[in-house]
Amino acid sequence: MHAHLTNCIQALKDLWQGDPRAVAFSMNGSGGRGSDDKWSDGDVVLVVKDEAYPAIREEMRALMERICGKICAWITEGDSATGVNFAFLFEYGGEQFLFDHSLLCEGSIHESSQLDAGIIFFDESGALTQANASYAAHRPSFNVENLINTYLIYAQITGKYYRRGDTAKLLYIQNTLQGLHLKVLAALYPQRKFTGWWCRDIEVLSEEHQKTILLYAAPPADDHIAALTRRELDLFAADARAACAIRGIEFPEDGEAFVRKHLTDSGVFV
Repeated sequence: MHAHLTNCIQALKDLWQGDPRAVAFSMNGSGGRGSDDKWSDGDVVLVVKDEAYPAIREEMRALMERICGKICAWITEGDSATGVNFAFLFEYGGEQFLFDHSLLCEGSIHESSQLDAGIIFFDESGALTQANASYAAHRPSFNVENLINTYLIYAQITGKYYRRGDTAKLLYIQNTLQGLHLKVLAALYPQRKFTGWWCRDIEVLSEEHQKTILLYAAPPADDHIAALTRRELDLFAADARAACAIRGIEFPEDGEAFVRKHLTDSGVFV
């Protein structure tokens, strides 16, 4: 991480640790996972006493500009009565940076079963530590049979959109198939940590499976998407069969054959 962002996070830690309204503070994102590099953004989480939330929320922009640098763009994400994330672009020393500063009420942390808090700097009540541990231990459950059949249905729809020459919907199908394939891989490798965001989840895959998932990032050309679809289905079916095998369930051979015939009849498979 850039030295200025590191300095900003340290300054924020000192600020909030000295503020009696703050009860916990952590660094998440790539910095919290230890996978940051010189291009990484800053990501932090602040938990405050419930009654202090409205006042601190109003103070945030001025505080961030004082600590980080001149703010050039500022947005709120997931804004509610108990939490918000401030994402902002700022300039310092002729360079541009992105920062995310989440602000949460203490009560919402006690109610939350899990939260990706990353590296915790201080936590007076222990609630953030507990939520972070729950997040780290969480393993999503998957209905593999339903995932496979959903993939086959969306793959079948490719034929309709290919016949129509509807490139936008072909790209939508590619995006959907990519997500479904990743979920099957998450079911196949339950010991690995999947978050639901493919750009992060691809990092826990083997090099071979990374290439598989990137196949779905197709350029906007109908024939190119059609050419990829057979390879994608081949790779998905292999992974899905493996996921079925470790769960002792049957792979839907008839369903796959039906989809392959349809895609052949539609001209997708040539």
